[in-house]
Amino acid sequence: MLKNNSNDTIYGEYNQGYFWGKISFLIKDSVWSENYVGRIDANFDNPPPLYPDSTKFAWVGSFGWRNDLPKNRYKYTLQYYTTDKNKGIRLNKRKFAWRADTKKYYQLIYEFDIE
Repeated sequence: MLKNNSNDTIYGEYNQGYFWGKISFLIKDSVWSENYVGRIDANFDNPPPLYPDSTKFAWVGSFGWRNDLPKNRYKYTLQYYTTDKNKGIRLNKRKFAWRADTKKYYQLIYEFDIE
């Protein structure tokens, strides 16, 4: 579960309302495996982002990575972003106008054991 204790609205990396992360496991001592992610289905609806004082689930892909995790130490890595409402880019050229918001990306890393 993710809990937003900040005053900012938090958005998922691939889809604003979903938080899909990657998982790795300890091979030996301080050597970690590569990061694994489950299949991500971007055809899901577009739920709201994570508002302040709210909670949501974080996943390893839309359908998971595997059903069971064997006993081991794991590391879950999640990227998310917030928008900076005070900054933005607007470029006018002839009949076209482009607008873009600036985003600040963050990474959350959580280590846990399956016993």
